[in-house]
Amino acid sequence: MRQNLPDRLNRRECEDFLATIKENVCSVFPFRSAQEQKDFTVALDHVLANEESFASADAFTNKVRGALASLKNSHTQLRAAVGAMADPRGFQEPMPDALIEVRMFENNVAYLKIDAWASVQNATGKDVGDLAEEALLASIGARAIIIDVRENGGGDSSVAEKVARHFVKSKTPFARILVRKDTNSLELESDEAYIEPKEPYIDTPLLLLTSPKCLSSNEMFILMLKDAHPEKTTIIGETTGGGSGNPTEFPIMLRGKKYELWVSTWSLVRMNGQELEGVGIQPDIPAELHTEGVSGGTDRVLQKALEYVSGN
Repeated sequence: MRQNLPDRLNRRECEDFLATIKENVCSVFPFRSAQEQKDFTVALDHVLANEESFASADAFTNKVRGALASLKNSHTQLRAAVGAMADPRGFQEPMPDALIEVRMFENNVAYLKIDAWASVQNATGKDVGDLAEEALLASIGARAIIIDVRENGGGDSSVAEKVARHFVKSKTPFARILVRKDTNSLELESDEAYIEPKEPYIDTPLLLLTSPKCLSSNEMFILMLKDAHPEKTTIIGETTGGGSGNPTEFPIMLRGKKYELWVSTWSLVRMNGQELEGVGIQPDIPAELHTEGVSGGTDRVLQKALEYVSGN
C-alpha cells in the first residue's frame, strides 16, 4: 500500500489550489460561450481524477498547465514566480538602445529593426519608441521603409504607437477588443482600438517583416499599420504567433512556493472580423528565414523584401 509521505501534495491542498485557479480564470477570462467555460472547468477537475496525492509540486502544476492549455490562449499561463519582472512570456525589458538597429540599403531603402516595444528609458529619457520614431523621421524621402519586427514579442502598445501614428492621417480603428461585462456574466462588451495620427504623415511604401515570434503588443503594432494603412503596407515573412490578451496576474501559493497565474482579460478581433488568438496575422508575401539550398547566413525574408522593392 502506497504511503502518503510528508513531501507529497495531498488531495486537499491540491483541491484548494485548483479552486483558486478556477475562481480567478472564470472571473475574467473572455469565454466565448458557457460551453467553453464548462469544458475548461471539466479539464481542471480532471487534474485530480484518480489521484489522492502528487509526488511533487512540479508533477501537480504540470497537470494544471495542461488544463490551462485547453483554453488555447497563449497569455493564460501558470508560472513559478521569478521576481518583479516576471510576465507570461518571460519577457524582460533590456535598455532601448540594444533593441533597435538602423540601416540604409542600396537604392535608398531604409531598414529599421525593433526587437521589443520596451517602455524602459535610457540615460537620456528615451524609450525604444522614441528612438524608433527618430529613425523613422530620418528616413523620410526613402524609396521604401522596411520595419523588421520578427524578434519582437511585444511590450507596451503605447510605445509602438509612437511609430505607427505617422502612417495614418486621421483617428483610425485597427481592432475590436472584447472584454467581460462583469465577473458574474459571460457577456462580452466590444470596444474599438484606435490609432491617433501625428505629423508628419509618412506616405512612403512600408514593408513589415514578421515571424511566429511576433506576439501581443507587437501584433497590435502590425495591425495598426496593416489594418489602418493597408494601401501602403505589405507584410513579408511568416504568420505571427496569434496572442494578444492583456493578461492580469493573480499571485498564488503552493506549499510555501510562489506562483503567478496570468489570465487573459480580452479577446482581440481584427476589423474584418477575424480573431487574432491562435490565428495570427498572415503575410501578404510568405517567406521563411531559411530555405533548402540556401546557406544559413542568408536572410531570405529580408532578401525577398529588397527584391520586392526593386520590382516596384
